[in-house]
Amino acid sequence: MNGDFRFEPDPKGIEEVSTTGPVVAAALTDAAERAASKMKTLSAGMGSEDFFGFRDSIHVIPAAEDPRRMAIGSQKGVAFVGSDSPGWHLQEFGTRRQRARAIIRRALRAVPGVDFKEGAA
Repeated sequence: MNGDFRFEPDPKGIEEVSTTGPVVAAALTDAAERAASKMKTLSAGMGSEDFFGFRDSIHVIPAAEDPRRMAIGSQKGVAFVGSDSPGWHLQEFGTRRQRARAIIRRALRAVPGVDFKEGAA
């Protein structure tokens, strides 16, 4: 080789393959599923009616891979994990008489590769 080769990165292409597509969607969904699994483990000691059924209300909405096959509530490049219990905040932050269990926050912190930060963006 005579050194005539020059690599010029394509910033748009790098951003596209690292933020979209089926592999990224699968990785995001996998992280959400691992967080949901940890949430269910942390809430295993709760009764099924505690905090308005919090334990049974933990769900994952997968990241959208193909806009033509999106699940209801999904978004491209975003996977959701959480609870649809109306009392999710009671276990998460506590009450005057009940200590905070922080199941959602603790589960997110326990998932390798998830950079969870509290507070406003």
